Amino acid sequence: MSDQVDDRDPTRRSVADVRSELGLTVQELARLAGIPERILRLIERRHYTPSPEQIDRLCAALGTTRDALDLGVPGTRPGLYGTGGTFM
Repeated sequence: MSDQVDDRDPTRRSVADVRSELGLTVQELARLAGIPERILRLIERRHYTPSPEQIDRLCAALGTTRDALDLGVPGTRPGLYGTGGTFM
């Protein structure tokens, strides 16, 4: 059983959902956004909080806005980028 609270906003969509709807592979989106595939996979699993620059590149590649995407690691402080710690 996990003590972690699900803080996802139901009005936002995951990067993976938007990518899939556009018919893009992880490799294609990584190339379009200029983000390493390894990092994109972590972002999609919410194990990595992208920097503002990475968010802008993802939004441009996906044709969406920041407010429409569910991004970030649950429980991290604003302004903290990267993995934000160890995940079980």
